[in-house]
Amino acid sequence: MTRKSAHILFELFFWLALIVILSGSFISLSRDVLQQRQLDICISTLAEDLQMLRMKSVSTHQNLKAVFYPTQNYYVLETEENGLDCPGKYIKRTFPTNIGYPYYFGIAMPAYVDEYGNICSGSVEFGYSGSPLLPRTVTFKYTGTPSAGGHIILTSFPDLRSSVVIVKVATGRIRVGRVSFFSMDS
Repeated sequence: MTRKSAHILFELFFWLALIVILSGSFISLSRDVLQQRQLDICISTLAEDLQMLRMKSVSTHQNLKAVFYPTQNYYVLETEENGLDCPGKYIKRTFPTNIGYPYYFGIAMPAYVDEYGNICSGSVEFGYSGSPLLPRTVTFKYTGTPSAGGHIILTSFPDLRSSVVIVKVATGRIRVGRVSFFSMDS
């Protein structure tokens, strides 16, 4: 083997090793990016659904509900007043298996710190202090105001990234917040 061919062979192995290392880190990075994107899509869809429900309650002059099931990983929206038990009068949305309410993944006391420094807990909270495993309901009155203010936390699993949809009681404003998720299980 000549000296020149040994040099070319060394360069070839060097570039091959570099490509393998970079592609390995890219695959790992892309998985994280895809999971974050999926969480963003789910949280945006949830916020848009709540906003749609709010606007529909105003335009149809009806009180419409959204019911959240923290242990079953889905929520239901009425499309007509008292329509939760009538086929065709509600919309059911189920989250993907790796995105959902923290209770669905076995996190008993999820919490976050809001922009005012208050600690907020629970997967889904709308002015209800009973068992966190029971369904939670928010009703948008025909004026567009919610029956109670609250939040819905969505978490990606297993990396536990979280986002929250916040509904303000006085104005009915619905917004998405990025939260520092932590578990109060101790």
